[in-house]
Amino acid sequence: MLITDDGPTLHDCVELYGMDWQQTMSDYPIFDEGKREWLNARIYEHFAYREIAQETPSDHFRLIRRTMHEMMPALNPMFSVLDGEIDILAGYASTGEHDSEARQLFSATPQTQLSAAENYATNLTDSTSSESTKTSGRSMPAGDMLTSWATSVNNALYLVYNGLEPYYLQIFD
Repeated sequence: MLITDDGPTLHDCVELYGMDWQQTMSDYPIFDEGKREWLNARIYEHFAYREIAQETPSDHFRLIRRTMHEMMPALNPMFSVLDGEIDILAGYASTGEHDSEARQLFSATPQTQLSAAENYATNLTDSTSSESTKTSGRSMPAGDMLTSWATSVNNALYLVYNGLEPYYLQIFD
């Protein structure tokens, strides 16, 4: 048993006290089960050498598990989009359709149209058009798109870190 005045770190809880990190982090809702180990490793590495803020390691692990269950349903869509099969360099792709009708009536003398049959008109032009377009390409330079994507990934991770932050002291070992 470790005897010290310092509180245990997450690393101490796992390596010295035998707390099961993988079991604690095994059942919260996650966007892709294949990414659970990756996310758990990021969390562990982020907090490994910070002292826990609870009285006991078991309280700490219980609160971590509860918080992951509470916050991941809201964060999963963000991770899903970032992890999806999207072309981060595409920038945009859009489609559009446009229909228009126009009528131009011209009369050489100051007469008015007398009926729906366009009586007394010198010239009548009806036009109808329909247009369909599809465009794709980059809306910004590739470097800016990659920076934006990387920032989004880091923001998603930092939302997880910030949700777990209250369970750790600002003391590093």
